[in-house]
Amino acid sequence: MWVAGGLYVGANLLSAGLATHPTSLLEAAGRGYLLLLLFLVALYVANRSREGIADLADKYLVGTMVLTAIAYVGYFVAVSGTFNSLVQVYGKYPYLGTVIRAKGLTSGAGMLVVVLIFPVIYAYREWRTGRRSVTAFAFLLPLALLTFSKEVVLISFGLLLVEPRLRRVPTVLRLLATAAVAVFFWAATHFILQTRQDFASSSLAGTQYTSGEVLLVTNHFQVIETSYTALKVAGVRVFFANPWFGVGPGNFIGELPALAAAGDYPEHLPLYDPHMTWLGALSETGLFGFGTLLIFCVLLFVEIRPILNDEQPAVPALFASLLLILILSMSKDVANFRFVWIMVALLLGLTWRKKLAV
Repeated sequence: MWVAGGLYVGANLLSAGLATHPTSLLEAAGRGYLLLLLFLVALYVANRSREGIADLADKYLVGTMVLTAIAYVGYFVAVSGTFNSLVQVYGKYPYLGTVIRAKGLTSGAGMLVVVLIFPVIYAYREWRTGRRSVTAFAFLLPLALLTFSKEVVLISFGLLLVEPRLRRVPTVLRLLATAAVAVFFWAATHFILQTRQDFASSSLAGTQYTSGEVLLVTNHFQVIETSYTALKVAGVRVFFANPWFGVGPGNFIGELPALAAAGDYPEHLPLYDPHMTWLGALSETGLFGFGTLLIFCVLLFVEIRPILNDEQPAVPALFASLLLILILSMSKDVANFRFVWIMVALLLGLTWRKKLAV
């Protein structure tokens, strides 16, 4: 596993070196930092076993509650008429119109809701098993709703995954439900359903949410391509132009102006990062980087799988959260999120401790 992790970091450094771009080298070094973070946190948990994983999970929960309190203040100040950096105002937001979205101290509402996934599910599980009052869960969940993010669908499903009364649901049904939620979420992310109309004169025309392409028209509705889909198309083009080692970590965004000039990326869309972990790895680090990342993730799952059914308080919530983040990896660059590596490290450390105890 660690060999695969080292090869992944090496692939990033090689791609960065070939790209000869200083920021790309810094980005590649950041992947090495994340691997080191994984090792150190796992080592801490392994040395403290169950106390270690519970200790860090509780600290994560407390830290998120502080972040939540700050976000609430910013949101209610904004609603009262004083807009501030703790919220984002989205005009002509699909299905909802103009909305004020909570973001707190994170980079955006989409990031805030992802940060909330584990603590919300963990607080719910703690409450439902009688280890904690409902207070933490009741405090965190409304903030997730105030982000007006589609990821709330994933959080809702995550609560069902850790609900003690549903533990006897057959594995096949769980897998089918997970697949259904994943397909629904991916479809909602990449396509917008709109009543049939002239798109050029609709409220969504020229916005950052859509590429402007109408993919399907029926008697009453039409399906519009979102900016996520446009990014996927751009990512495929960047990959095929640089298949072996990519354009270098962090350099995807720099390829978009040329694609826009060639008519291969909508000119009205902002310059985004890949917004997909796997295609981002392909386009920025090529087949070598993608292959090593995939192998590393598979080996990591094999390593932590033995504790899948462990009843230690944080374990079910961590596995459920990581499953949701895996679904989310199709629309976000989750490999760059430090807290995701910490969540994996908690499970890895407990696995190590169990092996040492044998």
